[in-house]
Amino acid sequence: MMRPLLVCALAATAAAEVVQVDAPTVGAFLENAADKLVILDFYAPWCGHCQRLEPVLTKFALDHPDVAVAKIDATKRMNERLADAHGADSYPTLRFRRSGSTEFVDYDGARDAEGFALLA
Repeated sequence: MMRPLLVCALAATAAAEVVQVDAPTVGAFLENAADKLVILDFYAPWCGHCQRLEPVLTKFALDHPDVAVAKIDATKRMNERLADAHGADSYPTLRFRRSGSTEFVDYDGARDAEGFALLA
């Protein structure tokens, strides 16, 4: 009897986390996001700014399950074209897509909870 509830709880939790995607999986991520606000974080694993941003984005995603947040390692060869298409030439590069839109734009706001909350 409790098993369906547990499955639903796990699915809800997974939907509220930052998802690691690569070029081959970003399309499915965007399709699953449907009409949600989407934030893409192009990062480099060695980047100190990226490392400091990670817990902020994670908390934001957990606090805003209606927003789809993805991280893309822009230093991986498989992600080079995707990063280039989004103009990710420094790290972290944040891009977002509003609900109902298909176009991504640069995020130039504060990289903290208050700044991200203005998007949601």
